[in-house]
Amino acid sequence: MEELTELQNKLAECRRHSDNHRRSRDYHKEQSADLREEVKELQGVIEFWKGQHDKMDDAYVNERRSAYIWSTVSVVLAIFSIAMSVLFFWAIRK
Repeated sequence: MEELTELQNKLAECRRHSDNHRRSRDYHKEQSADLREEVKELQGVIEFWKGQHDKMDDAYVNERRSAYIWSTVSVVLAIFSIAMSVLFFWAIRK
């Protein structure tokens, strides 16, 4: 009779271990699914900000090009105005 009680206790312990393992496995599956979902969401956010960065980078390049063109035009006009002033004063002195 003691053996039967002992075996029933062992069986109950095995069932508890089995339930604990099953619950643990289910918990880890849920955690993994949550983490995968969070990773997908964060990858979407990363792609969004990469796109925004690329747009800002393109706008920066365009603005730098525009600034370079206008600075070149202003230098050319300054040189032209200096040359015309020198030519004007040279013509007045002669």
